[in-house]
Amino acid sequence: MYPEYEVRRILNRHGYDVFYVRRDNRIKCVCNKFEPDPSCRLCLGTGFKIHLEKYRACRFSASIPESLVGVLKQEAPALVHPDAWVYYFEAAVKPKIRDLILETNSATLDASSTSVFIITAVEPMFFESGTPSFYRVIARSRYSN
Repeated sequence: MYPEYEVRRILNRHGYDVFYVRRDNRIKCVCNKFEPDPSCRLCLGTGFKIHLEKYRACRFSASIPESLVGVLKQEAPALVHPDAWVYYFEAAVKPKIRDLILETNSATLDASSTSVFIITAVEPMFFESGTPSFYRVIARSRYSN
């Protein structure tokens, strides 16, 4: 079986739906005069036009702060940093640093049940083909409503 299909099967079985917020750095939001407005519903405080996409992902707590990304390969079981999370996405997502991940407890994106995470590191995971089979993403809590 191809690794990409195996990753998709694992994500479908053990993952859950998240909203991926892709920033378009070419188009500024109307709220971005000098500083972006953190409460802006059009850009979610990024200051740029955004695109919402829905994907399956798995999330685990990072065992050390995201400032030591390279060390995350050897995770120590007792060290926990509660605001750093490791997400796994399939290769089609192509995540980027500073994009957002939204988790919600309801079918809609209402502010009372949505948590926002900002991507701080992206690590493509390769198999024999030379193209990424999936992505490992380190994200930290930006704020929770």
